[in-house]
Amino acid sequence: MNLQLLDLLKNCMTEEVISRASAFLGEGNTQTGKAVDAILPTLLSGIMAKATTVTGANSLLNMLNSQENNGSILTNPAGMFSGGDTSNTLLRNGSSVLGNIFGDNVGEAIELIASASGMRKESSNNLLCLLAPVVLGMLGKIKADNGLNASGLLALLFSQKDSLQAALPAGSDSLLGFDNLEQLVKTAQTNLSGTYNFADNHTFNSAQNSSAKSKSMGRLPWLLVVLLAVLLFWLWRSCGKENTEALNQGAGQVEQTINDTTQITGEASRGAGEGADIVVNRASQSAQNTWKALGNFFTKKLPNGVELNIPELGVENKLITFIEDKTKPVDKTTWFEFDRLLFETGKEVLKPESQEQLKNIAEILKAYPNVNIKIGGYTDNSGDPKVNKKLSEDRAKRVMAELTGLGIQSTRMDAEGYGDQHPVASNDTPEGRENNRRVAIRVTKK
Repeated sequence: MNLQLLDLLKNCMTEEVISRASAFLGEGNTQTGKAVDAILPTLLSGIMAKATTVTGANSLLNMLNSQENNGSILTNPAGMFSGGDTSNTLLRNGSSVLGNIFGDNVGEAIELIASASGMRKESSNNLLCLLAPVVLGMLGKIKADNGLNASGLLALLFSQKDSLQAALPAGSDSLLGFDNLEQLVKTAQTNLSGTYNFADNHTFNSAQNSSAKSKSMGRLPWLLVVLLAVLLFWLWRSCGKENTEALNQGAGQVEQTINDTTQITGEASRGAGEGADIVVNRASQSAQNTWKALGNFFTKKLPNGVELNIPELGVENKLITFIEDKTKPVDKTTWFEFDRLLFETGKEVLKPESQEQLKNIAEILKAYPNVNIKIGGYTDNSGDPKVNKKLSEDRAKRVMAELTGLGIQSTRMDAEGYGDQHPVASNDTPEGRENNRRVAIRVTKK
């Protein structure tokens, strides 16, 4: 029996927490309880689905490394529903997390929970937002307390597929595509091979460094005993609920984990770390040259007090200047090109290097709440025009979804793909075609 994340999370959702959540949402205890039972496996499955690609796995690991996902939220789960600034902050952060996990399918996730629980969609959305940091906090705490590296965490996450498949609410297959988590894990094994190495079994030990492998593997079972014992004690204390059955189950998990422990080679461990660095940090040489041409970075303070670190000639500075210049009216021809976005070739999948600029644009929109925008996607003229048109639209919508996940209301934005229309350079040269493959932003209201 492997460590069940779903059971650990449910143990934190005590009757007091459910009661406080019901009062906060204006829903009955029964509906809230059903919603919690539906939300927890849905969030975990969404996280699993996100981690099936290298980009998604990197994004997940970045979130878990954040200080806000250190598990402190689990010391007082009922406090999430106290109202005021605490709840509002969690709602904003949770909304960003949902966008990161589900992308364009956030609406489907909300609809799924509302259908499973009988809640209003607004309540389902709020509860999803509030519980998303709880799930990430649990994962982040386990990762930190047990010294799990990326491979170890993924092993733990993907080992949950059977329990999650059984707990998912009806309709998750049609709305979110969670019809076969077994296949999802196989997809992850294929996509992550060479970057991360995880075993599809009941272990979640971290891959060991090859130089220390022979020494450390001999005492690994005892280390697991200690780590799991500490983990189980912490969970009992944090959730404020004594659960003899859960502790007995935990003892069985310790024994089974020791029996199931397998060695992950030092070579694979080294490859995982190096592969992650390559994926996160290596942009194309042409992109690096373009970014250098954006000038020196400087600190720009927004009207709401937020400070951005942006390049002098970057899209952020151009956008802010346009918004603040009252002599420049809104029109349909003034576009500002994103200059630090990178997509996977032929796909709408954003690379991790893009997150800094997306977060900057989100902060700008938050600082100027009256501003609305349109996002345009463009390609060169290579290949099928219909395929290009769809790709450009998918990329524009992906950027919009990312901004929505960062807390910007979708009603303030629009997205459209133009394919190979409106080129800004000649398509006869590689450099020109690269310039034409772009995403731009236009202010439609200020």
